[in-house]
Amino acid sequence: MSKKIAKTRKRTTFVAKITYQAMKGMYLVFSALILMAGFSSAFSQTLGEMPDAKRDSVLIAVAKEVVLLYGPDYYRDYKPPVISKDKYPIDRDYPDESYSGRTYYQVTFLYDKTQEKLLDFAAWVRIWEDTGIPEGVMFGNGRGRTILPGTDWREGTTDPEPYRDGTAPRYKPVLIDVSEHPILETLTLAEQTIYLEEIARNSKQEVENRDELIRKGWVEKSDGRWERTRPDVPPHRREGAREPIEQ
Repeated sequence: MSKKIAKTRKRTTFVAKITYQAMKGMYLVFSALILMAGFSSAFSQTLGEMPDAKRDSVLIAVAKEVVLLYGPDYYRDYKPPVISKDKYPIDRDYPDESYSGRTYYQVTFLYDKTQEKLLDFAAWVRIWEDTGIPEGVMFGNGRGRTILPGTDWREGTTDPEPYRDGTAPRYKPVLIDVSEHPILETLTLAEQTIYLEEIARNSKQEVENRDELIRKGWVEKSDGRWERTRPDVPPHRREGAREPIEQ
C-alpha cells in the first residue's frame, strides 16, 4: 500500500513539474506576443496620427537609438529633448527625390554649456513623419550622417563619430599705441593696415580662456601658440563623472 502511495506522489510531482514548465513557457510566449503587438501598434499609425505623448515617446526612443549608434559620445540627457516639426521645400536638389515636400520631426538633444563647447546642440535627429524612419543625424561638432531611403539605418556604421570639443584659444586684442609709430603718418591707409597687422602678428598675444585650455589638455608653446596634447573626452567619460551611458 505504501508503495502505491509513493508512486502516486511521484506521478503527481512529475505532472506538476510539467504543468509548471508548460505554463511558464506559455507566459513567455504570451509576453513576447504582447511586446510585438505593442511595437506593431506603435507604427500602425503614422507619427502625425498618434496622440502627442505617444508620438513624442516614439520619436525620443528612435532618436536616442540613432545617436547611440552613430555617435554615442554626443548623447545627452541633460534636459528633455526638444521636438519640432518641419517640411522639406519643394523643387530643391536633394539626395533622393522623395525628400521634396516631405514632413519630418526633429529631436534635438541639449547639453550643459558649462561642461563642454559644441554647437547649440549635442545632436539632433530627423525622423520621417510617414514612416517613423530616421532621415539623418547631426552632431555638435558640425558633422553628420544622412540615412538614404531604402537603407537599414541600424546597420549604418562601424565607425561612430569621434568626440571633438569646440574649445579653442580666444586671444585678447593687441593694443597698439600709434603715437609710438610716427611712420604711420607717411603711409597710405592700405599701407597702415599692413604695418599694424605685422606688429600684431609679432606681438605676444594673451588668451582669455587660459584656465579652460589647461583644464582640457592644451599647452602653450614657446612661440605663444597653444596646442592640444590629448584627445577630447565627453563629460560623462571624464574622471570622477557619473557612470557612462549604457548602450
